[in-house]
Amino acid sequence: MHKVFSKEIDVSESMFPEIQSAVDYWRDTRGEQLLPKWSDFEFLDLSAKVIPHLVVVDILNDPFDFYYRFWGTWHANFHAYDFTGKTASELRPVEYRDIILDQYKEAAITKEPILFMQQIPLKAGLWVHTELLRLPFSDDGENNSKIISIEMARDSFENIQEFFAEEHEGDD
Repeated sequence: MHKVFSKEIDVSESMFPEIQSAVDYWRDTRGEQLLPKWSDFEFLDLSAKVIPHLVVVDILNDPFDFYYRFWGTWHANFHAYDFTGKTASELRPVEYRDIILDQYKEAAITKEPILFMQQIPLKAGLWVHTELLRLPFSDDGENNSKIISIEMARDSFENIQEFFAEEHEGDD
């Protein structure tokens, strides 16, 4: 199996106006606080095109993990599963899980928007490239409690489901 690659890039380098718009919304919602409050976030303030690309996780502390509160329909199609109600530590393949956990941890530590370019292998020997934005939120304006992710594909992701489905066969 080919390896998933992930590299942090500056948010200004995104090729998607929806990503820059989400970062601007995050900054506007934050105001003078360290982090924007979750209670100030409104899904409908984002472009309707972005909502299926959203994932929302709650940050768990004991044990440290990330609980999927919302798994957008684009992600269900892309991954060939719905992870709502599960944790990031349950993701497969393991190499992919480790990358995702590291990204969430970095967003929780930096308390800033972080954009990643990802390269995910297709079974046919081709690759799909995505941009994955992580936006940290807080219940109190200071301490991280949630992370919103927006992932947009630069390529067609036909057949990508095979990469994820083989690792999740038999999961409920």
